[in-house]
Amino acid sequence: MKKKQWPHLEKPRERLLQSGARALSDLELLSIILGFKKPEESRNIVLSLIESSGSLRRLVKRPIPDLLQVPGIGPAEASSLAASYEFGHRILLEKAEKHPILKSIGDILNFLHYVMLGEREEVFMAILLDGKRRILKKLIFARGTPVYVQISVPSIVRRLNLEGAAFVIFAHNHPSNDVTPSEEDKALTRILSEACYAVGILMQDHLILGHQCYFSFAEKGYLKQVEPKVERLFFRPK
Repeated sequence: MKKKQWPHLEKPRERLLQSGARALSDLELLSIILGFKKPEESRNIVLSLIESSGSLRRLVKRPIPDLLQVPGIGPAEASSLAASYEFGHRILLEKAEKHPILKSIGDILNFLHYVMLGEREEVFMAILLDGKRRILKKLIFARGTPVYVQISVPSIVRRLNLEGAAFVIFAHNHPSNDVTPSEEDKALTRILSEACYAVGILMQDHLILGHQCYFSFAEKGYLKQVEPKVERLFFRPK
């Protein structure tokens, strides 16, 4: 936002009630979320918050300890901002979960986008599907860097079997935005595929997610079919 576009933040709540939230600027909305009442004080703090973040997307992803370093932002304001972001995230996730059948890579990526939104560390998860491709459950098996150190393949397979999964899609994010698979990623993918098939569960894909990019082991042909007669749900290696 350019400086000439910065409003004076005069009575943003009244403007919201009169004209609706869409009519308000970013600064006015943030002023309301943060609970500021004095217009000029609010303007300076909100401007400082946006400028130090660089963008709204970066702002909402800032951890609370980082937000507390901004002058004028205390525990109450930081908590309000974090809660607002999480509430919006849950609304998006609720919308995604109302269409639980994953028929294509696009369906999977859209769903994972909502699930992984805002994650600042590496997360390894699985989407469990029944025989009709409907989502049974999403499970997080590891969190941290690197996730493969924390992963127990036997424990994962036992859980998938217990939940009655017919198919499974594994995914983990790379916060660095480099989705190139490591040798550990490749080895883990092979071991998981073989272990799942051994108990009658077909692994459909293992996805590595960046901010606006992804790597699919199935698309790239890394997933070798354990049984040639079994056709994968989404992709066939070219």
